[in-house]
Amino acid sequence: MPSLKTETISHKEDTSWKESLNSLININISELSKEKEAIQHKNLIQKLIKYQNINNIIIYSDDSKNEKTSNLDADIFYTKNFATENSESLSWNLNSHMEVFDAELFAIEKAFKLALDQMSFYTKDIWVFSDSQAAIQRIQKSDVNAGQSHVLAIENWTAKIKAKYQVNIHLSWVPGHMNIKGNELADQAAKKETELQKISTEKYVSFSFIKRKIKESALLE
Repeated sequence: MPSLKTETISHKEDTSWKESLNSLININISELSKEKEAIQHKNLIQKLIKYQNINNIIIYSDDSKNEKTSNLDADIFYTKNFATENSESLSWNLNSHMEVFDAELFAIEKAFKLALDQMSFYTKDIWVFSDSQAAIQRIQKSDVNAGQSHVLAIENWTAKIKAKYQVNIHLSWVPGHMNIKGNELADQAAKKETELQKISTEKYVSFSFIKRKIKESALLE
């Protein structure tokens, strides 16, 4: 893998971002069953888009596997009220030297960057939904470990959002494969190339991938 960079990790002793991030974002992982949480989520979305409201930015993030290349894709679906003119799908082609965990974090990071780009004076709330509890839990941690660069980037975008407008920011877990429209659209994004922007991105070898390979090698010895 000589042509690929290794994921960047910072060893700087600074945990102030942890308190800052948790104070800037309302992070929620429901303890309800998938079925009950799916019902609550659908009710929430109905309230958010009532009367074709455009005061909310709603983004679903997900990952998928490219069937042609076996590489991972990071996918997001963005909308204000699920109207076609206020919705967009985006997909980033990653590589085979990353794990699903990395793709999920990458997608959440891009969701926050998109929220910054799309917000306006009328924006009151930003809602980012992910079906990866592991990725959301990683965002809440300050330790030097895999995924750190994405967490720091999320903090950066969040701080810029707050500096631009006083909006409420929410990051919540949403159960996958529960017929939730936004989540399904994010899940299908990479499979519908005619309906999305396909974006290539810088490729790197993630620490999650390296850890798995080390474990696999150790089991073979």
